[in-house]
Amino acid sequence: MATDPLGTTFLVGNGFSDSGLSNVDLLIQAYRRTRQPALDALTTKQTSLQQRQTFMNTLRSKLEALQSAADTFLQSGAATKFQARSVTVSDSTVLSATAADGSALGSATVKVNRLATSDVLQSAQRTLASAAGLSAGAKSFTIAGRNYTITLDGTETYEGVMNKIVQAISADSSANVTASLVKDSTSTGRLSLTAKTTGASGAITYTDTDGVLAALGLDGTIKQTTGTTTLSVQGVATSNNANISFTTSGNKRFTINGKAIYVFVGTSQNAGQLMNNIATAINNAGAGVTATVQALGGGQSRLVITNNAPGGELSIVDDSGVLGTLGIGTQTLRDERTKATATAAGYAAGTASDLDASVTVNGVTIQRGTNTISDAISGVTLTLLKAQQSGDAPVSITTGVGTDKVASLVQPLLDAYNDVLRYIKDNIKTIGGDAALRSFQSELRSLSSRVFSGPLTSLADAGIKIASDGTLSIDNKDRLRQQLESDPSAVASLFTGSGSFSDAIMTSITNMVGTDGLLQARSNSLGQQIKRVSDQKKALQDRIDREVEQQRREYTKLQELFYTLQGQMSQYSSYLKS
Repeated sequence: MATDPLGTTFLVGNGFSDSGLSNVDLLIQAYRRTRQPALDALTTKQTSLQQRQTFMNTLRSKLEALQSAADTFLQSGAATKFQARSVTVSDSTVLSATAADGSALGSATVKVNRLATSDVLQSAQRTLASAAGLSAGAKSFTIAGRNYTITLDGTETYEGVMNKIVQAISADSSANVTASLVKDSTSTGRLSLTAKTTGASGAITYTDTDGVLAALGLDGTIKQTTGTTTLSVQGVATSNNANISFTTSGNKRFTINGKAIYVFVGTSQNAGQLMNNIATAINNAGAGVTATVQALGGGQSRLVITNNAPGGELSIVDDSGVLGTLGIGTQTLRDERTKATATAAGYAAGTASDLDASVTVNGVTIQRGTNTISDAISGVTLTLLKAQQSGDAPVSITTGVGTDKVASLVQPLLDAYNDVLRYIKDNIKTIGGDAALRSFQSELRSLSSRVFSGPLTSLADAGIKIASDGTLSIDNKDRLRQQLESDPSAVASLFTGSGSFSDAIMTSITNMVGTDGLLQARSNSLGQQIKRVSDQKKALQDRIDREVEQQRREYTKLQELFYTLQGQMSQYSSYLKS
């Protein structure tokens, strides 16, 4: 078969390559490859600028964190934080303790005699299903200073009445007590009221206008308060002329309200004279009582001992038996509220004072209405956890310098400083030839080894280690503790006030941060450069796209011409063959 030269010539324009892509696409791909290096160069430049801007923004953020940490030490009162205190307690199950900054160093002993508790008032035991016997209508009463009213229909059982009281108190958001119905058996129960606060100040009192509380045993027979009864003890009637014999003569001791009192007796002592001598000794002792010899007629008298003020207790200990000869033995009387029994109404604590915490601090017994006591030891707050037995040893409390607290105070500053140094070092290539940033790096790093004026001239004097890269760490807490014990103000001067490490940091970084700072200016400049490169990249891409489109149109015209010529070739071929 003869070869067709013209056909061979036009076959190259068939429109498709062996790869399946059109010749147009292949030509465009080849053209784009020739222009790609220029685009890649702009992309690389843009990425580099963006990385540099990210570095500037991150460094600024880290410097602002350092600035904030340093500023903490330049505020008023910052130096006092270096007088932090720690407290060690010999038995942390009994109490815990904290100490205020600057409180005195030293030791104390604390014996927890009693914890502060909440007052509890209980009704009498009642059979829950029994009729309460109260008439219908509104019934008012007052509990712990709050007024309440419940409405009865006259058919309520004791359980129904108690539940209505509980509901009324529970609905009062300002109630000073919580109320509950306690079932002490399957058929009986009691109304229980508990003060929301501890101590004598929360002692529960009540009034009963319409007899609803009285139906539960909380009636006029219940003594609600103390401090109203003056306590007194009386001896037996004794003949004034009787002789009382003692084995030996000399001073005889007895104790009233904790006060030791002595009276001289002979081996044969006139009773009338003995009573007068005892009364005189008591009245001169300052025991808070008054003693009188009460004439009874018929030549008889008796010794009477009475507290000077109502309430409290009257405690008598007859150490030598001298009071016993007149009919007054060892005893303790207390002015108590009515105490609850297994079935009768009353209070869990006989006196409101029993609700207060009792502690003995360095031998002095005090009472407080809460288990958190901040005024017993100057600067120290005690939190009582449990009462001790009478034979338990007091808890030892030692107030020392708060080395760990000071270390925790300084650590965030060191962390922020180290973070900046490490970040700059890790990105040193990004800084490149920026002389200002390299100068700043050198200046910031030099701060760790600066010589300061004052009692302590270096950070190392306070136990701070300087690593080879300039970063800082609290390496020697023993040295820090010794400096804090010796002169906490000297340690404070390293970090607070003019000329301190914190002040030096602030001076170094002030021009770097802020909206007018060097880093912001660098970031803004980089942003402008990034935009210019982005614009250049877009313009180049647009130009390439236009050129590609132009080439596509031109090739398309060539193809159209090819197809036209191909058709004409077919006609000529038929003539040539004939």
